[in-house]
Amino acid sequence: MKKHIKDAAQKLLDSYIASGKLIGASVLVKRGGEEKLYYESGLADREAKTPFARDTIVLMFSMTKPVTALMTMILVSRGKLSLIDPISWYLPAFGSQKVMLPSGELEAPVRPIYVRDLLNMTSGLVYPGVNGNVEKLVAELYGEQDRRTAAGNQFSTREMADRLAALPLAFQPGTRWMYGTSADVLGALIEEAAGMPLSELFRREIFEPLGMNDTGFYVPEDKLSRFAAVYNGEKGGALERDERLFLGMNDFKRKPAFESGGAGLVSTIDDYMRFAELLLSRGKYDGGRLLPEKCFDVMGHNMLPPHLLSSFEAAWDSSFGHGYGCLMRVMYEPSAAAFFGSKGEFGWDGLAGTYFTVAPKDNMIVEILMQRSDMWPVNIVPCLRNLLFSEV
Repeated sequence: MKKHIKDAAQKLLDSYIASGKLIGASVLVKRGGEEKLYYESGLADREAKTPFARDTIVLMFSMTKPVTALMTMILVSRGKLSLIDPISWYLPAFGSQKVMLPSGELEAPVRPIYVRDLLNMTSGLVYPGVNGNVEKLVAELYGEQDRRTAAGNQFSTREMADRLAALPLAFQPGTRWMYGTSADVLGALIEEAAGMPLSELFRREIFEPLGMNDTGFYVPEDKLSRFAAVYNGEKGGALERDERLFLGMNDFKRKPAFESGGAGLVSTIDDYMRFAELLLSRGKYDGGRLLPEKCFDVMGHNMLPPHLLSSFEAAWDSSFGHGYGCLMRVMYEPSAAAFFGSKGEFGWDGLAGTYFTVAPKDNMIVEILMQRSDMWPVNIVPCLRNLLFSEV
């Protein structure tokens, strides 16, 4: 990487810290298997005056989703399940689920939710919200989970999935794309298919083989000094510490009953880079091969049919020029995208600003970590991307 690009990236990161838009952040770039840039700036915990460091542990939130997708494909490759299996085969509560019409009336689903729908967010399952009847019902469920968490009686991963199955779908499966709880349900499904808790499954099959020693569903007590705080700027003025519970999870300082396949992992920049390198190498790692290369004819590719691309691209401005599959965006038209990149590039991000992208054509991975829970008005990711991709 050219020196002026590295210098500009470091100055950009420093400027966001100095302006108060971020408390701390880091960026790691690898190309051709070699580290081209690592830089950190600011604090992991402002109140404790802890620097943001290479071993800082952060909430990955939705960057959990690609890990859940990978585990799903491992099980598919072993014949444990199929992408077109109805999810009710594994989670029977979904066998009687209805679809809610805009009028509030309920109707039977035209077809079942398939495993593939969970990987593609075409299931009809939605996140909590205020804009639709189903979103409001899901918000009530997550409110109940938060109260149970506070009382020490949290729903388990399977119980949460069964409670979601008791609510209606927002649309007929396979008819549109909508971000939602699909990955959490998928987590419960692969628990059932594998016959073990999600945390144990991830540890045995992914984290231990890849050496992801700081990745899991909570931060053990002996590592809490490395755990970054989350901040928020929604009130205006200086960023404030944000200790709210998110999406039914606990405070990540103790083992949860609900292991969220959609948002539950903590990790470090090097741990998650090992995961990203596995994706770039199409399943290979230092110790051998984690899953067959044939799986990557699916992973890292758009799985949405043409008539559903518009509902994904309409979700966020950053989705222009992208499709979606295996719980990740996939760039199919760089000229339509909101930032520089290359065709076939794929990855995802998280609620607090964590971000990664794998660019097979450029043999490059970019990972950015930060912990701000209202990241939408902060444009550091596209600005950094444009710098880093400008020379490839």
